[in-house]
Parts: sequence; structure tokens; C-alpha cells
Amino acid sequence: MKLEAFLSARARQELQSAASWYEDRGSGLGGAFIDEFLSCITRVEDNPEQYLVVDDGIRRALLRRFPYAIYYIIERAHVQILGVLHCNQHPDRWRSRA
Repeated sequence: MKLEAFLSARARQELQSAASWYEDRGSGLGGAFIDEFLSCITRVEDNPEQYLVVDDGIRRALLRRFPYAIYYIIERAHVQILGVLHCNQHPDRWRSRA
């Protein structure tokens, strides 16, 4: 069941912030972060139900190269990305977003 993913405004801001942080640490690293994020989103879109349910219908997909997780819910016709968070951040940051 392939579904298109949409980022919430908050998730988009988190993605941009993380990419900027990585770019400040090394030229091209921010772009590599975005590339890995897009690769993970493609995997989510291709098979959104393959990832772990972490809380009341909210699923988590882990990026492979960076310590970040994508939190999302499966809606009827799409996947809604709720957050793009570093794995060390407290889970309450995304729990109230669904």
C-alpha cells in the first residue's frame, strides 16, 4: 500500500533545523542528512505499516546514517509526518502532535 507522505509545518521546521546543524559541522553534511531523510521517507511511503507503532497509532522510522527518527501516522489517503527528532530527545515532544 503506497501512500504519499506530507510533512507538518513543525516537522518541516525540525528537518530544516537539523540539516542546518549538520551543514554547520561540515560542508555537504546537511545535504547528506536531507538525502537520508528522503530515502527513509521513500521507504515509509512504499510500506508505511512496516514500522513500529510507538504510541496510539504513531509509528517511528529510523534514519540509517543519522540518529534521527521520523514519527508519523497513517491517514486514509496519505502518511502524515508529525516530527523529525533526534533519538535522544524526550518522546513527549511528539506525543501531543497526533
